[in-house]
Amino acid sequence: MSRPALDDLIAGVELRDSALALIDYNAMARRLTLRFAPADSAPGQIVTLIFDSVVGLHCAPQDSLRALEPSEGATIDRLDARRRKTGETEMTLVYLRGEGRTPCVVSFSAQEGRWLG
Repeated sequence: MSRPALDDLIAGVELRDSALALIDYNAMARRLTLRFAPADSAPGQIVTLIFDSVVGLHCAPQDSLRALEPSEGATIDRLDARRRKTGETEMTLVYLRGEGRTPCVVSFSAQEGRWLG
């Protein structure tokens, strides 16, 4: 059974205002992991979204992939997928970090993605 295309994987999923619990990039495995509590879910529910074969990673500011501190809050603003003419899917994550709600942008291309939880 084939996996859904990345743009189909997140199509129709509303992540705005979801509390970001973890953002982790493993360069050796080329894997980006997002763990978050959806805004419209039951308290304590955590969902994981994993992207594999990540390439072309770009962050603004440069420390956007820095580990979140336990007391530091982060909220997802949006997660978009756009299929390029080459067939690659370009992902853009925008989240607001800390008390100052600093906007952080992480963009990348990935071959696969999957939901856990």
